[in-house]
Amino acid sequence: MRFRPSLWLTLAALPVLAALVALGLWQMQRLAWKDDLNAMRAARLTSSYLHMTPGEIAARGADPALDLHPVIVTGRFDYAHEFVLQARARDGRAGRGLVTPLIDAGGRAAVLVDRGWLPPAGEATTWSRPEGEQRIAGWLSLPFVPGPFAVDNDPARGQWLTIDVPAMRAAAGLPATAALLVLAGPGATAESLPVARAPEGVLPSPHLGYAITWFGLAAALVVVWAATGIARGRQRGNVR
Repeated sequence: MRFRPSLWLTLAALPVLAALVALGLWQMQRLAWKDDLNAMRAARLTSSYLHMTPGEIAARGADPALDLHPVIVTGRFDYAHEFVLQARARDGRAGRGLVTPLIDAGGRAAVLVDRGWLPPAGEATTWSRPEGEQRIAGWLSLPFVPGPFAVDNDPARGQWLTIDVPAMRAAAGLPATAALLVLAGPGATAESLPVARAPEGVLPSPHLGYAITWFGLAAALVVVWAATGIARGRQRGNVR
């Protein structure tokens, strides 16, 4: 049995094979990156609490080193300027989100506190509004950056889909506002409103499956190329 691969098929298959292998290797690199990221998240979420004021958080700016770090922040809630976010889901149930400014004792700085989930409008019109100085235990978080196709907020109409710190600061007339959010931790009563919960420690990591897919397609391409060469060799042998 002679093996006679087609020159044109070989030339066409080589760049495709290289691309498939490159994609598989890239997904393996992404897998290693995601594993490191998940390890960092797990370690940071369980680290010791930092006791900070809104002013101290504001002074740090958008510091990635504080992202997901446990924190206890002291201040008073500004309920006159809280923000109700649309399109927030919890356990597959549609609802809303609640973000309330927390202002320090001197009124010189504020941090936005993501207090958690609310049911859809009409199902519940009231939620917890503790008065006086509060000690909020939770996690600092860099705000989510919406993609280019995300629907914009409409501050003039009070319609908010995403947390936009500068726009919220301007809309509420807040003092110096921290660039990081505080994700409030769950309260003593799990179903009290709003419903807060801890951030996810482990992010989904489908990269191994993607890598197997790309490497599998590369192997299938090699098999097809080899089978074609074997078939051409047999045809040439039969002609003779």
